[in-house]
Amino acid sequence: MHRFSKEIREVHTIAHRGCGDGTAPENTVEAFEHALDCGIDMIELDVWLTKDSQVVVFHDHSLRRMCGVDGDVMSTRYDELPRVRIVGDDGQRGTSARIPLFSEVLDRVPDTMPMIVEFKQDSQELIDKCLVLLRQHGRTSGGVTFWFSLKQKILDRLRATSAELGTITSVPEMLFVYFLYYTGLLPFVPLRAAIVGIPIDKVNFERARENLPSYLPDFVCHLFTGDPPPIFLTPRLFGHLRSRGMASYFLGVNSMKGLRLAQAQGAAACLSDRPKWLVDAMRSKNVQLSKVM
Repeated sequence: MHRFSKEIREVHTIAHRGCGDGTAPENTVEAFEHALDCGIDMIELDVWLTKDSQVVVFHDHSLRRMCGVDGDVMSTRYDELPRVRIVGDDGQRGTSARIPLFSEVLDRVPDTMPMIVEFKQDSQELIDKCLVLLRQHGRTSGGVTFWFSLKQKILDRLRATSAELGTITSVPEMLFVYFLYYTGLLPFVPLRAAIVGIPIDKVNFERARENLPSYLPDFVCHLFTGDPPPIFLTPRLFGHLRSRGMASYFLGVNSMKGLRLAQAQGAAACLSDRPKWLVDAMRSKNVQLSKVM
């Protein structure tokens, strides 16, 4: 059974990439400061390694979506990275900010603030550098930081590198949990992750096909589509995980529909692109999420 720290047991709201509610671009110092000002319980961010081996906080492989230029993070020196900008509904780019170093974000966020660090790049150097930074900030001993990847290969690397930090399920692990649940085998199989992340926003076939293992046939991918996918709505599963000392985090909660669903299903926390809305809605609507042990 995983033993969560006091800070993690109190997490119910998570800011996805900081997300500045339109005031600052995602994954920037300004976005994380906005999330903290909103009273969020936890922040989530993504890390990459630049051409000159600097650890930066950024989501995409490509610079196109956030910076409006061709190129990618791994092939660009840190001092040559363009600024990121908010893209409005009209396609125009507004407020800009610098792509931050991971060390800068760690310096600005209190060391006791719960954090999720996601890895998209398969790089041992990146993992090693992040571990050093997390240790320097006391984040490997306080039980307030989790690292993970949606890709199983990278998640395995993280676990092999250090057991100091808890992990969240990759996509294959999340699917395996559901396979075990629907076949009745779940009570008899040990699980390594401390947290199971479940997407409850809209998942179309293209998104399911992109994120699910390539060996799964198309008809299986269709089972994981919907708004949200019905196959994910299993309150008995979440209760079972809770009894094993694991937490269920609902991902993509950006509306009252999703928040009410999280409450009804027994989720412990919600990850949102709208941190201010999420905190305000939790308070004004008196939404009570489940507690982890």
